[in-house]
Amino acid sequence: MLVTSLLAAFAAVATLLWLSIFGYLALLAAIATRRRAGSQAPVDLPAIALILPTFNEAARIDAKLADLARIDYPRDRLRIIVVDGRSSDGTLERVEAARQGGAPIEVLRASQAVSKLEQLRCGLEAVREEVVVATDADAELDPACVRLLVEVLVRDPHTAVAGARVRPATRLAEERIYWWFLNTLWWLEGEALSAAAVSGVCYAMRRRVVLEAPRAPGADDILFALAAGATGHGVRLCRPAWARETRVPQTVADFVRFRRRRGAGYFGALLAPLPASGLTGWRIARGVRLFHFRVTPATTAIVVVSGVALLWTPYWPWPLAAGAAFALPVFAALFASRSLADVCARRWQLAVRALSLVGLVWWSLLLTPRRAVADRVRDATAAAALSDAEEPS
Repeated sequence: MLVTSLLAAFAAVATLLWLSIFGYLALLAAIATRRRAGSQAPVDLPAIALILPTFNEAARIDAKLADLARIDYPRDRLRIIVVDGRSSDGTLERVEAARQGGAPIEVLRASQAVSKLEQLRCGLEAVREEVVVATDADAELDPACVRLLVEVLVRDPHTAVAGARVRPATRLAEERIYWWFLNTLWWLEGEALSAAAVSGVCYAMRRRVVLEAPRAPGADDILFALAAGATGHGVRLCRPAWARETRVPQTVADFVRFRRRRGAGYFGALLAPLPASGLTGWRIARGVRLFHFRVTPATTAIVVVSGVALLWTPYWPWPLAAGAAFALPVFAALFASRSLADVCARRWQLAVRALSLVGLVWWSLLLTPRRAVADRVRDATAAAALSDAEEPS
């Protein structure tokens, strides 16, 4: 009786976990294949603002300004604004030196050291351009990246946020596989649900839409994407637009630290209050992400522990079959991918690194301070509500 109950629990939890990953991906792929490609005819590019938030970026600001100078967007329609959060390492002095040298850059100083999200809000409130591009100081953009992102918004008035695909500047196989998966997932969510996530490395947005995002702690890219969905707009990933992130994990220990820190910001944005109604694409995508933050660490542990226990019972084929059900789709995708061909010398090594990635992501999720993040979001929401109530009508 006890063994039968263990088997039932294992089968139920393993099925739930499989559906939340591979079932979700299969559903997205099925819907995405039915979406017709939009027109690729030339478009009139609008005047845009590009916002670069900085805080103590002296070591890389010169390279970033040179990177922005290589953008192929028409110069008479491109306004570059550096929004500095009171850097103390000489960042602003380097920006001012570039300005004196003729670089077409504007500088906006925040009144105090603030988060990247508040720096972006400061910039969004200061500009009048309807289309705004945000990029990080540690990002290297393909020259066509900004133009391609803006073209997505121009061609599709329904889309309010468009993100670039990310290439991490690292030889750590786990990090490269991680971004390959995210690029694929986010593109599918954009095509199927119009509810992709985007990376803060580089994305374009409609200013009037994202300014409606609530003032809550969390990652700017995820918060703005969710706010766009909550107001009935689409979020998509632009596959031809590439950005290279240079400040990325180089070791396994770095990977866990990065994912834990960024996971906290991601989770905070997912918890932000977004007034909306109806079962729309962004609600589905957010629900799946919250499930993986809140439920997946525990369900994975249950599946592994109960599966190992079942190996010593007459039901030993069940955990082996479940393991194959999880492993085969992963290996098939890895072996079919051309973009991962240079990650490892042999495909079996790629598979080993993918298994390592699964364990690292699980551990990172387990370490993400969900309770502390939820408390910060609740406190910030209450403070914002009190501030709004105290404003004179």
